[in-house]
Amino acid sequence: MFDTAGARNRVLTNVILAVRDLVVPVEPSSVVTNDLLQFLDMIETLSDLAVQTGGEALAVRGFYFNRVERNTRAHRDNMEDVREGLAETAYRVSAPCIPKTTLIEKAASARAPVVTEFPAEPVSQSYREVFADLFEEFT
Repeated sequence: MFDTAGARNRVLTNVILAVRDLVVPVEPSSVVTNDLLQFLDMIETLSDLAVQTGGEALAVRGFYFNRVERNTRAHRDNMEDVREGLAETAYRVSAPCIPKTTLIEKAASARAPVVTEFPAEPVSQSYREVFADLFEEFT
């Protein structure tokens, strides 16, 4: 598993080319959701490149919403827009979401996954639910 910054750069490109399955976090802000189609084009281009160079096509396992503030209308609206936009594609959007919480940053500061640093917290349960939704064969 690799977790990189979302900006399109050489590191992200190389990580995408190095993996077979992608799970894409989507922050439900208008800036991120507006760039989603461009990101999907990049994934398709990189997938084609992988096949042309003798590798395997990339499989997008799905998308999940990260840093969600359910009490804000903008987040709810942006999530709905993404779900509607991806409904006509083969891409899957996980029903469970990861809430915005400072525990994620605290776990990152400790250089540990949030599910091991704070296993009993609701955010950890949310990550487990996203995993179960996108990787049914492992649960």
